[in-house]
Amino acid sequence: MNAKNHPGPKQTLDDILNFKSEADTLRLSNDSRQKKLEIIAKVSKSVSETLDLNRLLKRITSLVHKEFGYPFVHIYLVHYVPQTVEFAFGSGSRAKFYNEVKVSFDIHSPIGLIPLAVRTGKTQLSNKVSTDPQYLLYRPEESLTSSELVVPLIYGNQILGVLDVQSDKENAFGPEDVEVLETLSAYIAIAINNANMYRSEVWRRQGGGKPARYCLASRHKCWP
Repeated sequence: MNAKNHPGPKQTLDDILNFKSEADTLRLSNDSRQKKLEIIAKVSKSVSETLDLNRLLKRITSLVHKEFGYPFVHIYLVHYVPQTVEFAFGSGSRAKFYNEVKVSFDIHSPIGLIPLAVRTGKTQLSNKVSTDPQYLLYRPEESLTSSELVVPLIYGNQILGVLDVQSDKENAFGPEDVEVLETLSAYIAIAINNANMYRSEVWRRQGGGKPARYCLASRHKCWP
């Protein structure tokens, strides 16, 4: 805020009230950003402490759902054979159904923000899905969705999955939401990579192969 907007003795009551409103908005914005950074810290801590992928993804989706207040939070994982992206974990009223029916999408589907995010490796945002030809309505109940934000989970050069967040309000996601969820996606991708590496090492040991040195990517904690 520059000096000419600061309330002085010659400014009217409306000027002063407008200045106060701007200051309150800035404070609320800073408070919101700080809260989101705290959530990222929680997720980062979870990533560094567990190699159980299922438990980890469940905690992440629960945290994002509860702390951010997004109605529907889902994580999908990519299966390059047979070229699908499949529901892994979620929070919200749809998660149980998605898990029961094993919701999945063809990576090469011409419609759907989730397949598009996987193919392009770029965040996909639709703040008014009712007019977005790329939005895929999975079932009639999903007509309650008004906005969708899909962030790819990338580790190195590999796309491991997506973080899919939906809202029942139009224009629900702004630049700050995109920034925060893209930061979260980096930690989630680390978690998936760690879990996959650990699972492979367990399989190698059970199969009698030579043990390899395994390290958590996030903290360089190793097992011989």
